[in-house]
Amino acid sequence: MVETQEKLLKILSDVLWQKTPEHTYSSQEWETILPVAEDQGVLYLVLQGCTSIRQQFSAASWLKWRSKLISTMLNNETLMAAQSRIIGEMQAEIIPCAVLKGASLAVCYDNPSARALGDIDLLVPRQFVEQASDILVSQGYHAPQESFAHPYHIDFYKNGIVVELHYAVSTFPDSPTGAEAKRHMHAWQEQLRQKHIGNHTFPCLSDSHQALSLLLHMERHMTTGCIGLRQLCDWAVFLASVTPGFFADQLLPELQACGLAEFAGVLTQAAVCYLSLDPAYGMALENIRKRDVQAMMEEILRAGSIHNKNNTEESSSFFVDESGTKSSMRVFISKINSLARRKFPITKQLPFLLPIFWLYIPMRYWLRSLVGKRRRKSLLRTIAVTKRRKRLYRALKLFKSAQEK
Repeated sequence: MVETQEKLLKILSDVLWQKTPEHTYSSQEWETILPVAEDQGVLYLVLQGCTSIRQQFSAASWLKWRSKLISTMLNNETLMAAQSRIIGEMQAEIIPCAVLKGASLAVCYDNPSARALGDIDLLVPRQFVEQASDILVSQGYHAPQESFAHPYHIDFYKNGIVVELHYAVSTFPDSPTGAEAKRHMHAWQEQLRQKHIGNHTFPCLSDSHQALSLLLHMERHMTTGCIGLRQLCDWAVFLASVTPGFFADQLLPELQACGLAEFAGVLTQAAVCYLSLDPAYGMALENIRKRDVQAMMEEILRAGSIHNKNNTEESSSFFVDESGTKSSMRVFISKINSLARRKFPITKQLPFLLPIFWLYIPMRYWLRSLVGKRRRKSLLRTIAVTKRRKRLYRALKLFKSAQEK
């Protein structure tokens, strides 16, 4: 962990729990810290939380970062207003819905407005997807043809706003634990809770469903690309919104049945060790090894926000599966096949064409990197990171049943 990352973690620890910052930094130090915060998706949280930051900046630097702060504030309010309009019409049509991620997590922060929003994610039962889609279209949103290729949501667009209309929170593995996770999430609409940010009211998942939804989301992004500090902060403040006893007695057993208890445990201990989450949340996690927590933080700090997955210096996600046990070549072929089916639908009707894309897709990426359209990847770094990620994923035992462990 480099010094800049250590400073950022200290700042976040103070900001998350409303502590008075113990350290000040020079303008030059802030100029190294804030770009990392931006890559990690926590820039707005840092700028909002550090009330004394203005005095530590040169005037020119502050104007640059202040413009980013104002832009995020305006975007947050635009998204919240759009979300309220959509939810209002869905509720008028008696369509069950829940906000995923975004605002549903912002309410867990002491200052909800400090959590930058990205897209609007709404969950509706599958049988209401067409009706909900009609509402979005009536409000001026449109869904390009490629939006329907995603396995569990449809993307709608309008003036820079993206609405992900979910009919599931994620995909589920074909296993007993995957079936349990799917069964558990199936009852989400029976336990909705109304929450508020300012003048905006919206339905959210219960704590039990929120925990599972969060972990499913993080697991998917981690194993297909990367996760960052914003996701760890979200997990930390979510835990702080429930009691340590509820986490240990209610959530952990449910997550154990879904094969995600080790993942939750490692993330929780990472939040305790690096973000100063109350150690009481780690009391039930004595089996979590320190080296696995360190490896998880390395994974989080390695690439940053989930939106930076194409900007990393390596391509390890193409060689590691969620179990960390399959051969790299098998994983590579499987993921290239999946990408080819999504990007080139003809391969669904003519699967014998798939081997062509084993060469075509990597070659296309390589050529685009030569002309600057994609970031160049380091083969040696890819090999090294692939090995480390395999060790971590084996330790996380993702979707493993008690018998398989």
